Amino acid sequence: MKNLFKIAWRNCWRNKLRSGIVIGAIILGVWSALFIMGMMNGFMDQRVDKMVDLELGDIQIHTTTFDSNSEITNVLTDVDKLVDAAKSNDKIVGYSPRFVTDAYVMSAHGQRGVKLIGINPELEAQTLGLEPRLIQGTFLDSELSYPVLVG
Repeated sequence: MKNLFKIAWRNCWRNKLRSGIVIGAIILGVWSALFIMGMMNGFMDQRVDKMVDLELGDIQIHTTTFDSNSEITNVLTDVDKLVDAAKSNDKIVGYSPRFVTDAYVMSAHGQRGVKLIGINPELEAQTLGLEPRLIQGTFLDSELSYPVLVG
């Protein structure tokens, strides 16, 4: 066994240029893979943070079939009890009841599936802080009956 390693080691260094190119390619490949994995982990962490900050919040309470059944009738019962519990808990900084369902938007160019989220503007402003991120317009402070925020 010792002789086999000795012969293999000598064979590796018989052609130094070839061995150097192979070693360089291995180092470059490992470094590139680590760099790409680090970038992807950073992107994923940033995406999760943005989703929590702008859309989800830290905690959600919904029905057990919410993920698989997005029908308009799939709603929580006793929402007032949950809201009262959130108001009375001093560890909860902000809360916002929402209505979430899938919908379609139609225009002259076609139709698209969208996520329709009904919110309470005052409570939502303290929960996710979307208002400072607006580029144009106002955060649902309209004189209209049913203002819409498109993003």
